[in-house]
Amino acid sequence: MKSPLAGRDPNTIMLVAILVLGAVLRFYGLANQSFWVDELHSVNEADPSISWNEMFHLINCCDPHPPLFFIIERLVISVFGSSEFIARGFPALCGLVTVWTMYLLGKELVDKKLGLIAALLTSVNYFNIDYSQEARNYTLVMLFATLSFLYFIKLLKDLRRRNLFLYVLFSILMLYSHYFSLFIVTAQGLVAFLFLIGVKEGRKQFLITFAIAGVLLAVGYLPWVPFLLDTAKINSFWIGPIPPDFAISFFFEYFGDYQKLKPFQVVMILYFFWELLKQRNWSLPKMKETPIQLMFIVFFTAIAVTYGIPYIRSITVVPMLHIRYTIVVLPAFILILAFAFYLVKNRPTQTVLLTGFVLLSLHDVVNHRKFYYKDTRRKTQFREMTEFISQNQNMVIPIVEERTAWQHAYYLKRYNNAAPVLTGNKEATIDSILHKTSAKYDLETFWIVGAHGFERHLDTAMRTKLDSSYTLIVEQDFFDAWAQLFMKIKAVRWNVTSYFPGLTFINDYEEVIPVWMDIPVNSQPIPIKPGKYKLIFLQRGTRAHQVYPRINVFLNEQKIGDYTGTEYNSEKILPFEVANKESMVIRLDFDNVSGGEDRNEYIRSIIVEGVGKQQ
Repeated sequence: MKSPLAGRDPNTIMLVAILVLGAVLRFYGLANQSFWVDELHSVNEADPSISWNEMFHLINCCDPHPPLFFIIERLVISVFGSSEFIARGFPALCGLVTVWTMYLLGKELVDKKLGLIAALLTSVNYFNIDYSQEARNYTLVMLFATLSFLYFIKLLKDLRRRNLFLYVLFSILMLYSHYFSLFIVTAQGLVAFLFLIGVKEGRKQFLITFAIAGVLLAVGYLPWVPFLLDTAKINSFWIGPIPPDFAISFFFEYFGDYQKLKPFQVVMILYFFWELLKQRNWSLPKMKETPIQLMFIVFFTAIAVTYGIPYIRSITVVPMLHIRYTIVVLPAFILILAFAFYLVKNRPTQTVLLTGFVLLSLHDVVNHRKFYYKDTRRKTQFREMTEFISQNQNMVIPIVEERTAWQHAYYLKRYNNAAPVLTGNKEATIDSILHKTSAKYDLETFWIVGAHGFERHLDTAMRTKLDSSYTLIVEQDFFDAWAQLFMKIKAVRWNVTSYFPGLTFINDYEEVIPVWMDIPVNSQPIPIKPGKYKLIFLQRGTRAHQVYPRINVFLNEQKIGDYTGTEYNSEKILPFEVANKESMVIRLDFDNVSGGEDRNEYIRSIIVEGVGKQQ
């Protein structure tokens, strides 16, 4: 059978291979990580169940970005749902298409070879891969920035109407994707003005063409100007002070800030400038036919404007410069490095340098960052935290959440957790619970949860009051998130963990009673009155061969039951009855020893709770 690639242009085969690599790097493991807080903004604002007016209101008030990404994301979610894979699938597709458009941009500047180098560098670029796996607008704006650069350069070379129309179209789409696009259009306007001054032949047609482009861009963006003006009024922002050397750190971070890759970046950028300085004939009329000069004037003007204006405003008005916003100039940096590789005249040296850069980029993403490992924690674990607190669907336990309740609502809905969420200041909410200020605050149990850097610690006085009325029975940490379950202290309820002296040890920063394999654990005698009780174990286990530990529980050598451990801290409850006043000894042992494998049980606390009346 004849191969479908037989007789194909080798450049086409290479481009297909690069696109396949780019697709794997962007779509593999797309749903491994939970949505973090910004992504939850995206899926909540793009929720098809809210009105379009409400969506635009949320964007304007709480997530100041132009609307194009949210409109497209809403349409995608309305058809396919809002899972992590679907919500991130559109940005991943944009990241992949950018690999192809970078090929077109390199090809337009010089030839197919430069296009392939640019596409290859984009396919393995950490910054593009990272934001391809995030349900935000950054790969969308990078895609349209690439196309805007492409047709701006085409228009500089050829004033045809088609180039004019496509330049305006992609620039408007870019403007509606992110506010930093304004700096790209401003930079392009400056470059066009320079060429207008320097070009004598056809100056009138050049002026008319770019004047039309400017008018069309202004008219196309006019509907969003009121929103832009509202955003410009912001006088405080989450971004901190901008260091003077931000441009250097940005350059390295675009490619992963990987120490082993930095020498390649430095050498190639210096080589580009070395070749640039060797240029003798600098004239605007000839610059359009001299790729290295054209790249310099177009791309470095874009970088200077995109960095310069936000930096000046950041130090004079309000900080606004953040690396992910500057993704609009990432195509410029990639093309500059690609051109430096292209200019290496010795073919073996060129191959070694380019191969080394690509392999190190892949090593950084795959092995160094462990980007595709399921147990790698990169994003706030809202999903895992919500799954944990939603395990017992038979109980509706209210949730105290001060900072991220609106974002968290997505996962609560997804896990069918209908518990009321008490928002507002955490201390004030707990004070209301302690004083039962209304029916909704009269609680037997409640969760306190936090995420996105929100500290769990209460004011010392408030924590003392809370501990006098409630006991912390479950606590679990997640990446950038946590959950605590409090239960009202009852008349007969005490912690007997202290009756296991010398048996505890510190594991993952908490003191636990370990149950190892075939070594029984015995408590000291615990005095107890006749009556009905429950033993409540707050525990977690480690599995072997996908099986968690099963623990037998004995009281005075009489087995009262067993339970199977779980990965996260959770309660296990066993009832028992005492007929006479006596002392009891709790004994714990394994029921499924695993032949030396690391299957263990860690018990944080053992609570005895009375049931009914004790004598």
